Amino acid sequence: MQRVYSYSTATPTSQPPLGASAVLTGPWLSVAVFSLAQPLQMAAQSGVGGQPILSGSVYSDHAGSLVLQQSDNPSSTNFTDVLSTTAVTAATLLTITPVDVTALYWRFVYTNGGTAQTTFGLFLNLVS
Repeated sequence: MQRVYSYSTATPTSQPPLGASAVLTGPWLSVAVFSLAQPLQMAAQSGVGGQPILSGSVYSDHAGSLVLQQSDNPSSTNFTDVLSTTAVTAATLLTITPVDVTALYWRFVYTNGGTAQTTFGLFLNLVS
């Protein structure tokens, strides 16, 4: 398992919390980069049909929502599929249900609720 993305307001290199109704959109990340880095692990621990599994956790002191997306062509929204949509409850650590990534690229979109955060953390892992 590789930590492939992290965002935290509580680390020495803290990022700013999100404002009211703010949206944090992650970059498109290629599954191939992580699969090539650990090909033996991919064969032993991957999801359905050898596909990588995306999992992680999120915490916010205010409610929000997390959407995981995938695409084989991230330059066109017509080719973007939603892997999962999860409601994030205020002040509750949420473990993201693992999902199989079946496209070449993936990213997340986190939408904060109507109140500005003071604490936020998002950690994503890829088992390839």
